[in-house]
Amino acid sequence: MFAFERRFHRGMVTLLVIQVILSFFTIYLLERMVQDKQRVPVEVDLGLRRSMNTLMTSLQSSEADFTVWNLQWSKGLTETGQLLHEAHHPVTLFLTLSKLDSRTLHQDVAVRKQAELIIMNLAKAYDSHWTQTQKAFRLTVIGGAWSVTLLSLMGFVGLAYVHSQIKRYLLVPLREICQCLIDWKQGNRLRRCSVAGLDPNVQRSLDILNRCLDEHRPLKVMTPVERHFSEQDT
Repeated sequence: MFAFERRFHRGMVTLLVIQVILSFFTIYLLERMVQDKQRVPVEVDLGLRRSMNTLMTSLQSSEADFTVWNLQWSKGLTETGQLLHEAHHPVTLFLTLSKLDSRTLHQDVAVRKQAELIIMNLAKAYDSHWTQTQKAFRLTVIGGAWSVTLLSLMGFVGLAYVHSQIKRYLLVPLREICQCLIDWKQGNRLRRCSVAGLDPNVQRSLDILNRCLDEHRPLKVMTPVERHFSEQDT
């Protein structure tokens, strides 16, 4: 196997490896962006804000019937606790709120004010948590996009390198050989392959072809160099 053939095969293997790595990393990064467990889903975020608003509305209502009021309050507590768990948010403040006696909340204004303060603090803590998760998600997306871009650039550079190697060691020599043989067949028996600027291994191959053409050159045809020495002899 000639040297340019080995270079060609190595280049193709390198390109294949780069493309495989690019494919796996792209799949991994896309899955990470789509299935980021730390990010609060939109439906959970909206539901949690709605349930906390329900709790605040219950505390500020003047419903005289405790049964009706307690039903609304209990529903808000249940939804808030479940959504906090889905949002991966600490439930310390919520546990404090859930331990308050509902009948006392319904009758005591001071306890209601305390519950309202807890809900406000819970909402602020959740807003901070949501902002952090969104920031982390954006950083993941940006990092994934730049990583895919970098890997794509690596694949492009690898492809460009392989293309240049194929052109240098295969396409250019083959083009020169084909053109030389066409010219030789059309009657230009002085036509030879040009070896200037080519790789030494390729030059040796073209030199062999040139010597073969020299062996089949008619005797009556003289090269310019031969004519020069012939004139000097006369």
